[in-house]
Amino acid sequence: MVLKKILIKILFYYQTYIKFYNNFFFYKKIENYIKEKILCNFNNYQKSEKNIILIDHFEVMNVLIQKMLFLLCLGKYFKAQIYCFNFRYTPQFSLIYKTLGIKILKKKISIKIKKKIFNTYFKEIKKIKTKKQLLNYRLHGINIGIDIYESYLIRYKKPTVDLKDFRFKLIFFKALKEFFHWKEFVEKNTINSIHVSHRSYIETNILCKIGYKKKIPTFSITGDFTRISKYLDDKCDENTLFYNLKSIFNSLNSSDQKKGIKKAKLQLKKRLKGINANILYSKKSAFKKTKKKKIIS
Repeated sequence: MVLKKILIKILFYYQTYIKFYNNFFFYKKIENYIKEKILCNFNNYQKSEKNIILIDHFEVMNVLIQKMLFLLCLGKYFKAQIYCFNFRYTPQFSLIYKTLGIKILKKKISIKIKKKIFNTYFKEIKKIKTKKQLLNYRLHGINIGIDIYESYLIRYKKPTVDLKDFRFKLIFFKALKEFFHWKEFVEKNTINSIHVSHRSYIETNILCKIGYKKKIPTFSITGDFTRISKYLDDKCDENTLFYNLKSIFNSLNSSDQKKGIKKAKLQLKKRLKGINANILYSKKSAFKKTKKKKIIS
């Protein structure tokens, strides 16, 4: 068992090294492009350390330049310092963030907050008896139950949550840690905006929900960079796009409607095959081929 763990670690570090070596010159090209084409327009504005923009660390290269350009525009507009949270060290992104002047935010939790986390955990975990109670669970008026639920499903690849599972209790504790950390941070600092890769899961969405309470605008960019969305609450879409699809469709001429239906059918076909048609890097199916067994011959 110990030997297996050692071999897995060696393989992991080897793969990481090969990945970095293969991509190093590509990242250097990005760094040079940022310096020559982008930063020349942003070097002159004065940043204020008191004004803060929060972004989460998310390693997707296909929209990196567009995303960073958008963030630099936000930084210039608010005259704010950009801080990256949830950063897991990689030489490539460390280089890019340094080039752009983005600082890494390290979580510092005081003893007072730690006590509050533990006390709240032992008090609140007893209240969760059913899955419905978890989904509707609110702390200080903010629903964090759904984020705990979703985090459990994606992290452990489960179809539903098991309330007796120790891992569920661990995620519940981590959610409280995120909640009280960000609550204190937002109350003590001037946050101009928040940018996240996902408005879900405890690592990002709890911060968003605390931000909504303080009227802090939250932004998110789609995986294929076809849309930048601004959110002021936890509804599906601030511009109620999904609620108005019928009226939007009816406003199109018949030619555009036919084109839209044709494209939608192709996307739906890909979705049913397990491919996310709206994300550029989604090429392979998430489904596995299984052999059908005859139960009755």
